[in-house]
Amino acid sequence: LPFFLSFPFLLMVLAMSYELSLDVALVATLSRDANRLAAIVASSEDAILGKTLDGTITTWNAGAAKLYGYSALEMIGQPVSMLAPVELRSEVGHILDRLRGGDRVEQLETVRVTKDGRRIDVSLMISPITDERGKIVGASTIARDITARKRDGRALQNLTGRLLMLQDAERQRVAAELHDGLGQSLAIIKNRAAMAQRNDASQDAVLEQLTEIQATATSAIHEVREIAHNLRPYELDRLGLVVAIESMVERISDSSAIALTADLDPIAGLLSPEAETSVYRMVQEGLNNVIKHSHAAAARVEVKKDGTQLVIAIRDNGNGMPAPVSAENGAAAGGFGLAGLAERARMLNGKLDIDSLPGRGTMVTIRVAIPGDTGE
Repeated sequence: LPFFLSFPFLLMVLAMSYELSLDVALVATLSRDANRLAAIVASSEDAILGKTLDGTITTWNAGAAKLYGYSALEMIGQPVSMLAPVELRSEVGHILDRLRGGDRVEQLETVRVTKDGRRIDVSLMISPITDERGKIVGASTIARDITARKRDGRALQNLTGRLLMLQDAERQRVAAELHDGLGQSLAIIKNRAAMAQRNDASQDAVLEQLTEIQATATSAIHEVREIAHNLRPYELDRLGLVVAIESMVERISDSSAIALTADLDPIAGLLSPEAETSVYRMVQEGLNNVIKHSHAAAARVEVKKDGTQLVIAIRDNGNGMPAPVSAENGAAAGGFGLAGLAERARMLNGKLDIDSLPGRGTMVTIRVAIPGDTGE
């Protein structure tokens, strides 16, 4: 028989056909994997771009277009350094040098510039790309916008500084009250007791000193109670949040020209003791802002249960605020008070809203979720 009809030839043909079918299946699998990977990259929320080792952009996904504002048509073929602010252009060169040496860049936090000129904080993860021989031919960059995180971090840092300053100021205030008030009262009591102990003191003189000692001691007791109340209102522990707020409103109304009213739902047991303290302090800080800044004739405090939320509202008919304010710029608009309210609301997973117009008063609303309440 001719060789091409022989058994060894036919066996070789079968083997080649089998290997070819395996190669075709492998190519199909690799093609599907490549298409799947390309789809993942294209649809990723993160900005993903490819570049050559000289920094020329070769690929640009939808996430990059959303983050930076440039389309793929605008960016492919452009130098990646155009995304860096002028003062950080050298950083791009250093990164490319590291990539040429085979290094990866993990979680580099830096600044980039968008098409409209905005500076944004980004976290970059940059990896070298190799060809089939293992040679480095380019790099891929995954960029994530961390502007909001950075802003929140700076705000928290500023607030922490303010809290420390406030803590020091509060300690100084308490120390001054103890020294100037209670300390002076105790000194008077001591001196009058010494005068009453003198051998030549008549009974009438001793009685006079004892009467003065009693009056001074009574005044000192009131001062101690006032200091203790400012540090921690006893009504909050003994009588509950609603009575404590009512007592606060009554005291402030009696000592100021502002007509204060309150409308409080029975909310006993809805919040933890820690959360009740925060709500009390938020009402206290809100009313302090009204007294210090509003020049209002009247103000109202409302604490209402609204479904699964507790809503605290403090409104006044005062001057209002000169510019729109929010939790972010509240500190600048109204001193520490609004920033403190925002932070207390955040700690309770709540939300602070400020509605204010010049000449039309201000309304501060805090919404706090009630733990375990389904609204039924």
